[in-house]
Amino acid sequence: MCDLERRHTPIGLPASPRLFLHLARRPWRTRAGLLLAAVTPSGHVSTEPVADAINKMLEGTWPSEALWVCAVDLDSGERVVLGQADSAAVDVGTAVAASTAVPALFEPVAVDGYRLVDGGLHSPANADVIGDALEGVDAVVVLAPMGIGANPGRWGADLPGRALNHWTTWRELRRVRDAGVPVTVIEPDASLLELMHYDAFDLTQRGEIAERAYRAAMAATRPGGGSANEPGWIAQASSSSPSTMRGPGREK
Repeated sequence: MCDLERRHTPIGLPASPRLFLHLARRPWRTRAGLLLAAVTPSGHVSTEPVADAINKMLEGTWPSEALWVCAVDLDSGERVVLGQADSAAVDVGTAVAASTAVPALFEPVAVDGYRLVDGGLHSPANADVIGDALEGVDAVVVLAPMGIGANPGRWGADLPGRALNHWTTWRELRRVRDAGVPVTVIEPDASLLELMHYDAFDLTQRGEIAERAYRAAMAATRPGGGSANEPGWIAQASSSSPSTMRGPGREK
């Protein structure tokens, strides 16, 4: 783990007037996250600790198996997938740092002349990326911590966004399901939403959250199937409907 300095949203000029004009000319492509990224000032927190931690863990080299890391070009709003054969040459730590550079908090990460920020601005899970590479894929597992897997049991400003993330992820996986590839989406239920609560940057419960996520993912991907009914996480099997939400303890 690495600890990052937390600061309030800075006051200053918009981070990307160019992106704002681009979205204004194409309002049908506007996403709330992209609009906020365009009009809020650039963040001041460096992502170098993230890059250093990842490079240290992986010895600065990309894994031998495919690893695609999604970010967004701050000046065009386009998704950038790092780690593919035709991607910009960059170390794995920098790629992960770019993917986690939340606008108005972290500094954009410079890669090949572009300013890259959090890939979640394009999509909460970017699950559609796998749709172009299904050959030889036996199953798809999506961990969607910003989604919602069951009735949350509370009110909160984060819930509409979580519901939209849930729907978006299932919509993106349509090609995968149509191809007959088994899909498991793991999302937090009510008990874990109480741990994660409203502030996505509240790290006080990160150890417990990480442990539960690990156990749930292991259970969901166990040979022969199995249920990821760990407390706080819901595993949902492939479904034709993005509105399917299953409560804790129920079979997939």
